Amino acid sequence: MTPTAKQRVPVLRVLLLVSLGFALGCSKSGKVTGTVKYDGKVVPLGTVTFIPEKGKAVSVQIKDGQYSADKVPPGPAKVKVDTSGIRQELDGLKRAGGDLPGIPGGKLPGGKEDPRKELNVDKERLAELEKMVDVPASYNDENKSGLSLTVESGSQDFNIDLAKRAK
Repeated sequence: MTPTAKQRVPVLRVLLLVSLGFALGCSKSGKVTGTVKYDGKVVPLGTVTFIPEKGKAVSVQIKDGQYSADKVPPGPAKVKVDTSGIRQELDGLKRAGGDLPGIPGGKLPGGKEDPRKELNVDKERLAELEKMVDVPASYNDENKSGLSLTVESGSQDFNIDLAKRAK
């Protein structure tokens, strides 16, 4: 071998070892899917968040009681469930449209129409939001939720069945 070829062999060995180290030390992310229930009832809307010990948190939407989280870092993770944003959206839509409380047909004194009826309220979204199930705020705190999971590479199911507790 020429001196140049002899110098390349150690460099190639180092590159091979480094590549092998990355392959062994960096595992693939996980995909976590499941259902969410509170007190036995399906939680139709909300968010599920995975907070791994290493890596970035992953938040996904709950739709019809189901969720699917891609690219969740492998390893131990705390989990939280939140429906407060859905509650705020529902309350906001209710304030923006619909009948005035206690006033049949949304008529104001003197027979005037409720001015909120002129606002463009998404009736389908409102109907969807009205099916919501409120989950106590303690489940939206990863340190109080009591939910955890060891995320594995590949796909896995993690059904979340939340017990009734004080809000």
